Amino acid sequence: KEMEIMFEIPIGNYPFSIDVDKENKLIYVSSFLENSITIIDSDCYKEIRKIQNIEHPTKIFSYNKRMYILENKCDNFERGFLKIISASKSCNWKTLARVEVGRMPIDMIVKENSIYVISLMNENIRKINNILNNENIKCNSEIENVAVMPSQILSYKDDLFVLDYYTGF
Repeated sequence: KEMEIMFEIPIGNYPFSIDVDKENKLIYVSSFLENSITIIDSDCYKEIRKIQNIEHPTKIFSYNKRMYILENKCDNFERGFLKIISASKSCNWKTLARVEVGRMPIDMIVKENSIYVISLMNENIRKINNILNNENIKCNSEIENVAVMPSQILSYKDDLFVLDYYTGF
């Protein structure tokens, strides 16, 4: 069967990241240049909300009724942030925490109760612990000298894998 476009949803300028929240039947799409997240109902494919003032979102994913967003301060190369938002209509997508991470954060993964963040302008992996506890979320440690210019991170078994734009590994 030939693939065809069934519908289009306008979501903003420079869509950068997308994630599906199967539990809540929602799709989240970040718009890098509009500084926003569009929330789409996955049953009817209609926009139900747009969250504004998310600074250049580069990565978004949902986990445990929360939305995790990397905010990038690429205009001035300052440190970016991991923003955690309640992924619930009843909580009105309230911001639960905002944690400073490296310069130009680009990717992240969840392992147990922690998030590992890599940043384009930082050679380290930052580990944020207690992501399920709204009051004690903070960057607890760094794994140093991982990559010159990291681009992606993934986890397999007990290992972390990082791609490096600069070295090609």
